[in-house]
Amino acid sequence: LLRRLRGLVFEDESILGAPGAKATGEEEEGSSELSGPDLLKREAIYLVACLTTLMSYKECLAIALQEGALDVILALLRSEDKMLVHDALRMLGALLSHRKFALVFLEANGLEQLMPLPHMAYYGNAVALCLSSLATFRGVLEKLCRLQHPNPSQLLEFALKLLEHKDDVASSNIMQFVARVVAY
Repeated sequence: LLRRLRGLVFEDESILGAPGAKATGEEEEGSSELSGPDLLKREAIYLVACLTTLMSYKECLAIALQEGALDVILALLRSEDKMLVHDALRMLGALLSHRKFALVFLEANGLEQLMPLPHMAYYGNAVALCLSSLATFRGVLEKLCRLQHPNPSQLLEFALKLLEHKDDVASSNIMQFVARVVAY
């Protein structure tokens, strides 16, 4: 699944564009078939959904690292399709539940790509999950607090801005993140 998703993302960049729509809003009657980029984008969304479930299992970590899951996720975060970005963030949250992947994410400057995402009101819940997962492990938290960019105060400011979106689950995750960072 991950190999196929990687192929879609890096070989056919049309899936990273905005969702396709008819210019006139009209469709031929009885024609509900997807074609070309729309079909590939739909496949990518389904692959990400399946992988999100699988990647929380420790047995999948080696495959995720070997097949370049981080590169795929970081590429998906640049997509114009909000649903694809949201699902990629959920997949990232599942992978960040593994200490090794969290360290790889920080070494790849993943936070620098996570923080400037637009539409934070839409992505806030998934980003909050990612932050909470990063603060779960002591070694990862130590590395997180020693980053030059974003430094801990910038990271806390970013986390507190996520609270403005008034999502209960996101708020819970953010408060857990803040408590762990401040306690450290």
